[in-house]
Amino acid sequence: KAQAVRTVYKAQDGEEYIFNLIDTPGHVDFAGEVERCLAALDYAVVLVSAVEGIRAHTENILRALEQANLPCAVFINKIDRAGADIDRILEELAKVTPRTPVLLTAADGVESDLPKVTTPLAGEAFARAVTEGLCEINEAAEEAFLSDEVLSDGDAAAVLKQEISDCCVIPVLCGSAKLGVGVADLLSFLTHFMPSAERRSSDTLSGVIFKIEQ
Repeated sequence: KAQAVRTVYKAQDGEEYIFNLIDTPGHVDFAGEVERCLAALDYAVVLVSAVEGIRAHTENILRALEQANLPCAVFINKIDRAGADIDRILEELAKVTPRTPVLLTAADGVESDLPKVTTPLAGEAFARAVTEGLCEINEAAEEAFLSDEVLSDGDAAAVLKQEISDCCVIPVLCGSAKLGVGVADLLSFLTHFMPSAERRSSDTLSGVIFKIEQ
């Protein structure tokens, strides 16, 4: 069954962020557990194996997220295993979801014992990844791309946040949870770029109560 966990993430700037996680089973037999959790989420993080790729159950989850109009990010896990292929995962994602996948992680040493990843959250590498990744769906990114330029750092961040919140983009990061590679980068990205509950707020006082049976 799904499990609810509260954890505190301390960013490099010393700021602390509280994550209320709902961890759902990955097996297809528990698909109902996933769908029951969607109403309580601000956004979802979908884990995909760098070796096995997008499975039928993964497609079902992405389809459910689309129907629920819920923002999501994808974390490509197990990049240290033989047969890991990030480019293949991106191609598969583009085929099974209408949202545009944008890779925001540079990975070195894939399929090695100690792979390294770089997730630029600012600077030229980040701005270029956003400009090139969003040029077909965002006017500002398209204009910069056609002019052989890149968005400014601030504009790139604002555009990416908005497109994620509008469920037009799936940010993709990668790493190895087993080795702890890319996990801190993922948490940092979630705190800076994924939408909060304010996205669904309105003038009417409301709330969502989610209970997990013991």
